[in-house]
Amino acid sequence: MRRGPEYTSAGAFLAIRNLAAHEDEVSWTQQEALEYLATFSVIARWIEECMVETAP
Repeated sequence: MRRGPEYTSAGAFLAIRNLAAHEDEVSWTQQEALEYLATFSVIARWIEECMVETAP
């Protein structure tokens, strides 16, 4: 459960967030924007469901 959110977060950050942050204007449709938002929502849900384990 650690690697899925980790790699998905990295990919989403590079492909979605960086594009939006470094372009003057993005030409996403409303559907595309909602899908990108859903991607980050799923990542957030996975992270919330994780339990932190500490070494003894």
